[in-house]
Amino acid sequence: FLKTEKITLPMSLSLLPVIAGAALSSAESSDFNVAGLAIVAVCNVMFAFRGIVTKRIKAAHTVDNFNLFFQVSYLGMIIQAILLLVASPFVGVSGLDAIKFSDPKYMTMLAVNGVTFYAYLQLSWLVLSRVAAVTHSVCNSLRRPVMCLFGWLQFGNEISPLNAVGIAMASLGTLIYSQVRISEGKSGE
Repeated sequence: FLKTEKITLPMSLSLLPVIAGAALSSAESSDFNVAGLAIVAVCNVMFAFRGIVTKRIKAAHTVDNFNLFFQVSYLGMIIQAILLLVASPFVGVSGLDAIKFSDPKYMTMLAVNGVTFYAYLQLSWLVLSRVAAVTHSVCNSLRRPVMCLFGWLQFGNEISPLNAVGIAMASLGTLIYSQVRISEGKSGE
């Protein structure tokens, strides 16, 4: 996809444990279902696609990271608004009825959530500008295993043996991927 980044067979094979581990880390979750797994898979593909498109845009145009992030976010907002307008007659907007606009605590948490999500996206963008697109996707795929581990440490959520194997497999896969990148002389990206 990117002419400047070559993906070799060892690199591709090193991604398999990361993918399998990320899937296994949530396989026995109480809210796990196949439709959810499919949606997460599509989201991860779109996340990787966004990284590739961003790198291509940046290579084709001389624009700094902040303005590129702003433009992509602005375009995303327009697309989401159009999708909301098109889809709302079919699925309804009953979720908006649940927002407690008069509750200051709720609105504060909503604002904090928005700010932290924006910060997450901005930091993700910063990482993308400094590493290869595949490396960025590997980091993103570790979100679920890390969240499972954090949920166990912070809230005492149960981790089944299958979840533990998934977390370990994803972590080991990331280590293998890193070693492959270093051995291929691409650690400077």
